Amino acid sequence: MKARYESSFERGQYLVRYCMVGAIACGVCALFFTQTGTPANMVLIFLSMALLIGMIVCAWKLCRCPYCGRRIIAGALAVTVCPACSRDLRSGKKVKKSRR
Repeated sequence: MKARYESSFERGQYLVRYCMVGAIACGVCALFFTQTGTPANMVLIFLSMALLIGMIVCAWKLCRCPYCGRRIIAGALAVTVCPACSRDLRSGKKVKKSRR
C-alpha cells in the first residue's frame, strides 16, 4: 500500500494550504456575513487568527527539504526544487540549473 504522503514536506504543503483556505474563509465570513461585535463575529475572527498561526507553525515545522534539512517557508506552496541542494522535493533527483 502506498503512503498518502511521500515526505513530510508534501504533508506540510497540504496542511499549510488547508490552513490558509480555512483562514481566508473564516475571515470572509466574519467580514461579510456577521455584524460587527457579535459573538459569531468574534469567534470567526479568533478562528481565522488561530488558523493563520497554525499555518505559520506548520510551515516552520514541516516545510523543510527532506534531503538537506533546510527550511523552505517563503514560497512553500509553489516550490518544487530545494534552493540549497538543487534536489527535486518529490523524487529526490538532482535538478539541472536550467530547470530551477
